[in-house]
Amino acid sequence: MIQVKCISGETGYMETELSAMLTEGWEIISIETTIYESYGNLKKDTTAYLKKISN
Repeated sequence: MIQVKCISGETGYMETELSAMLTEGWEIISIETTIYESYGNLKKDTTAYLKKISN
């Protein structure tokens, strides 16, 4: 069976989550970063799609 997950969030959160998921055997399908302005500050959100093949 193939499992697919999508996770998104700020850079620090994504770094922690991706590190854990890659250790668990997940593979990145695609990753995208969006930069936008919010209340005069630049923000960066990342979205990653991952897959894992299990028996």
